[in-house]
Amino acid sequence: LSDFPSAFFLSLSVFFFLLGEKSLDKIKTRLSYLLSGVSIGIAYTIRETTLLLLLFFLAYVIFYRKIKVNYGLIFIGFAIIFAIETSVFYLNTGDLLYRSHSHSAAYESVLENAGPFRGTFPSSLFHYPYILLTSNNLGFFYMSVFLVSIYFIVMKRKQTYPFMLWLWTLLFYLSLGTSSLTQYIPFPGAPRYLAIVTIPALLLLAVFLTEKKPIIKKVFMPSILVLLFISSLGFLYLGKEDNAGSLKDIRPYIAQLDKPVYTDARSKSVLEYSFQYKPDIILKAFSIREDDDVEKINLSSIKDAYIIINRGLIQGVMDAHKFIPYDVPEEVYNPPENWKIIKEINEEIALYYAS
Repeated sequence: LSDFPSAFFLSLSVFFFLLGEKSLDKIKTRLSYLLSGVSIGIAYTIRETTLLLLLFFLAYVIFYRKIKVNYGLIFIGFAIIFAIETSVFYLNTGDLLYRSHSHSAAYESVLENAGPFRGTFPSSLFHYPYILLTSNNLGFFYMSVFLVSIYFIVMKRKQTYPFMLWLWTLLFYLSLGTSSLTQYIPFPGAPRYLAIVTIPALLLLAVFLTEKKPIIKKVFMPSILVLLFISSLGFLYLGKEDNAGSLKDIRPYIAQLDKPVYTDARSKSVLEYSFQYKPDIILKAFSIREDDDVEKINLSSIKDAYIIINRGLIQGVMDAHKFIPYDVPEEVYNPPENWKIIKEINEEIALYYAS
C-alpha cells in the first residue's frame, strides 16, 4: 500500500529539483530546492526505500560535474520533515530512532522466519532482469524503455539524461544493491518495487514518441502504441485473477453468518480490511507454512463452521516466496465429502460449510 504514494513524492522531489536547476530566479530556485527536500522527507515517512533517490542526486552531481551551495536546501527540507517525525516518535515512544529500530527488528524477524527474499548469491542478482522480461504486470513496457534509452544515448539527447540517471541508477541498485547497511540483503524481487522508477521510464518513452522525425512519427510511434496497448490487454487477461480483490465479492455471503469462518492468514487479513477491521463474524486463520505462528488446524476435523478456500491466493503467495517452506493442508485441494459448497466466486475461491 505504500509503494505508489511514496513514489509520487519521490518523483515530486525530482520535479522540484529539476525546476530549481532551470529557474533563473534566485528565490524560485531556492524554494524549489527546499521543496525538493521536503518531498523526499514526506516520501521517507511513507517508505524508507525512497532514500535511494540520494543515488540519483549523487549521479547527477558526478555526471554534470557541478555542485551548488543551494543544494544544501535539499538537506534542510528533508531535515525539517525528519525532525517532525522523530519528535512525534520520541513523544510517543521515548525513542528518537523508533522507525529505524522497529524496521530493523521486523526485517530481521522476517529473514529469520522466511529466509532470503530472492534466494542466494549469485542467482539473486538476476531476479529483477527476470521480472522486467516476464512479469504480466509489466508486459513489454521496460523492453521498450530499454531500447529507447539506447536511442537517446546514440543520438545524444541531453535533455533526457536526468531521467536516464534517475531510472537506471535506481534500477541498478534495486537489482544489485542491499536493503541493509550491516549485511548484504537484496531487495525483494517484486514488480511493485519498480514504482520508484515508473515515472522516469514513462517520461523517456513519452519523449521518444513525440520526436519530430518522420520515421518515428509515422512508423515507430503508432507501432509502439499499438503493440503496448494490445499486449497490455493480453497480459492483463493473463494476470486477471486478482484473488485479493475477489474476496470482496464473497463478503456479502459471509457478512451475516453466525458460525466461525476459517481461511488462510492472508485471506483473513484481506477480509478484515474489507470489513474495516470491524467484522460481525468470527474469522479464524489456518496455517499454510511449516514455521509460522498461525494455529495448526486439522481442517477435516472442523464441524459446523464455514471455510473459505482461496487456492489462487495461496498459490500466488507460494510462487512469490519460493524459498519459504510451505505445508498446505490437503483439504485445500481435495475438500472432504462433508464440505458443502455454498458459493464459488471463481474457479479459485470457494465458500464451504463443514457439517
